[in-house]
Amino acid sequence: MKSYLSIKTVYAVLHLFLNQTRPLYCRINQSVPVLDHFFSQEDPRPDFRLSRESLAVLLNLLNQDRRHGWGATIEILVFLFWLASGASYRVVSRVFGMPRSTVHYIVHRVTKEVLAIRYLVIHLPTTPEDLEVVSRGFAGLARHRAFMKAVGAIDGCHIRIKCPSGPDGQCYRNRKLFPSIILQAVCDLQDGHKPPAHTCRFIDTYVGWPGLVHDSRVLRHSPLYSQSVYPPPGHFILADGGYPCLQHPLPLITPYKRPVQGVGAQRFNSHHSRARSITERAFGMMKIARREVSQLTELQKGATKKVHKKYSKLSIPEALETAKQRLTALATRLRRYTREREGRRINQLFFTEPAKVYSQWQGNNNRTAPPRLETEQYWKSIWEKDATHNGNAQWLVDLRADHSDLLNRVQ
Repeated sequence: MKSYLSIKTVYAVLHLFLNQTRPLYCRINQSVPVLDHFFSQEDPRPDFRLSRESLAVLLNLLNQDRRHGWGATIEILVFLFWLASGASYRVVSRVFGMPRSTVHYIVHRVTKEVLAIRYLVIHLPTTPEDLEVVSRGFAGLARHRAFMKAVGAIDGCHIRIKCPSGPDGQCYRNRKLFPSIILQAVCDLQDGHKPPAHTCRFIDTYVGWPGLVHDSRVLRHSPLYSQSVYPPPGHFILADGGYPCLQHPLPLITPYKRPVQGVGAQRFNSHHSRARSITERAFGMMKIARREVSQLTELQKGATKKVHKKYSKLSIPEALETAKQRLTALATRLRRYTREREGRRINQLFFTEPAKVYSQWQGNNNRTAPPRLETEQYWKSIWEKDATHNGNAQWLVDLRADHSDLLNRVQ
C-alpha cells in the first residue's frame, strides 16, 4: 500500500529547507601561519613587504567592497604574497589553503585592477606647491642650492624575464647577458634628508623595450620626451652619463664626462651624484617589495644548484658558448675598470708630481732621481768650462770655398 505525504508535511519540509542558513561559498582557514600573523595585528612586512598603513591605502584605492568570494582583504594578501615571495601558484595555494586555480584567478584579476589605478599613484606634480617641495628635496639631498630647479631624476632598470623564443630572442639579452626588458622611471623627493621609504616615489614610468637597447634610445621613444609636458619651463631633470645633456624638448642635466678636469667639475659631479642617487634607492625598494622582478629566489639557492639550473636546458655547445660570452663580458668590464682606475691614478699624480708622470710615459718607471750634487757637477762641466774651437777645420774650409761667390755678391 502506497503512503502519501500530506500537504502540511511537504510544506513544513520546504519551509525548513528554505529558511535554513545557506552554506558559505568559500571559507578561508585563518589558522594558517600567514593569516594568523596578519589578523593577530603583527607586522605584515616580513610576509607581504608592506606596512598596515600601505595595505589600508591600497584597499582604499582598489575600493573592493564585495560580499562574495574570498573577500577583498584575503585576495589582496594573496596577491601581495605572490609578488613578495616570487613563489609559484602551487606554493601560494598551500600557504593560504586554497585551490591553485583560485590563486591563478585572484592574481590575474587583482593585477588588472592594480594596473587600472596606477595613474592615481604614478603621476607628475601639477601644482607649484608640489614642484617647490620636490625642488627643495633635491637641493637638500645634493647639499647645494644650484639644484633648486631639479624636479626629478631619471634612470633605467633591467627587469629579468624569460628569454623569448625565435630569432629576436637575443635582442633581449643586456650587457650582463641575461634577458630583460627596460624600465625607465622618473623619481621625485619630498625632503632633503636621507629619504625614508615613503618619500621616494615614481612620478613617470615607461617599460617594454628589450634589454639590448641603450637608455638614450628608450628615452627618445618615451612619451616623456615626445610630449614634452614635464618638467615645466625653468626646471630640469637629473640623469646619469648614459643619457645626453639636453635643453629641448626635455631639459636633462648630466655629469661631466671622464676624465674630469678642474675642481669645479669634480664638485659638481659629487653634488649631482648625491641628488641622482634617489632613483637607485627607489629601484632598490621596488626590487625588495617584488623579489620576482630580479628573481632573488634563485640567488637564495646554493651556487651548485644555480649553475646546474642555468645550464640544465642547454646542450653542451650552447652551454660552452654561453660561458664564453659571460667570460668575454667579464673580461671587458675588468679591462674597462682597470683603464679607468689607472686614468684616475695618473690624473691625481699629475697634480702633485708631474715629473713622475712624464718619466712613466718614457718607460723609466724604475729609474731614481740622481743626487743634486752629482747633477750640478755634471752640468757645470758642460756649460761653465771654457772651450776652444779649431777655426781651420777642413769642413769649414770646404764650406767657405763652396759659398765664396755668395759672399762676394753680398759685399
